[in-house]
Amino acid sequence: MKYQIEVEIEADAICERLFEVTVNEYIVEPLVDENRRLRALLLSVGVQDYSSYLPTVTRDPSTNMVSIMLRDGELAHRLIDMAQHIEAIGSFWLGIGKVYWERSTRRWIGETPEELDLLKALPSDWKQTRSEKELKMKVTPEILGSIIANRSLHANLTLPMSFYREGCNDFKRGHYANAFVNFYFYLDDLYGAGATKNKQVEERFKGSKHIRAAVQEAIDELVSPGPSENLAQVMMFLRDERKSLSVDGIIELFVQVRGNLAHFSQKSTKKKGHAFNQFDFRGIAYLLQAVCIFTFTRLTTGEPPR
Repeated sequence: MKYQIEVEIEADAICERLFEVTVNEYIVEPLVDENRRLRALLLSVGVQDYSSYLPTVTRDPSTNMVSIMLRDGELAHRLIDMAQHIEAIGSFWLGIGKVYWERSTRRWIGETPEELDLLKALPSDWKQTRSEKELKMKVTPEILGSIIANRSLHANLTLPMSFYREGCNDFKRGHYANAFVNFYFYLDDLYGAGATKNKQVEERFKGSKHIRAAVQEAIDELVSPGPSENLAQVMMFLRDERKSLSVDGIIELFVQVRGNLAHFSQKSTKKKGHAFNQFDFRGIAYLLQAVCIFTFTRLTTGEPPR
């Protein structure tokens, strides 16, 4: 039996004929659109002992609800790893701009009558995606008029809020490390007082009444619902950087992570943001976004940063 993922691609590449490439355990096949432009890749591996990887389907007799447990994680990660490699090196040779490996379609392909019969009772293919909830804001004459009328009052917020806006855009797109940096620039501009050394920035942030109150509010918002993926990610960052879940600890963490993201080396033991681990930064970006929001609610009244 074969296990396969299909990944969409953005690329400046033409595929004049369809073909299949087999290298070691991997089988790769390009898919094209009506103009012969490369639009997707099929990546497959043969699986001999597939019984331990197939989905399991159970039915609750009391509710008649069907539950499906996916067990293909190891195989999916193996093929996604290859997709990431093709994305990176193919950016040069194939004009690849993006491989959407994070929203791949996964499927099993039977190769014998027995395997095809076995798959009839299972999902034919499935896709796991992550997306941020959209919050639709209401446009009213009062809000729009207030934005225009208070232009001079909010003149000092135009540039920092442009960083906040870009951070929100990055967050929606799943570029969480980039979102973190943009949210950080918002705080840095308003409360960093031009400091460039990490310790100096920490001192400025810790001495800010706005930031201290906002960080505490953000911590409360993160912790109050109970265990969550965001909280688990933040706690992992705190553990790795040896910081505490406190106002001072979170401020120190923000500054440290910003410093970590300013440089990159595969040899570093610090968590560095790159194209393949953006989701690891969702929790800390979410927390910093909350800090930005809680400080802005104070600044929008005309109160200066303090």
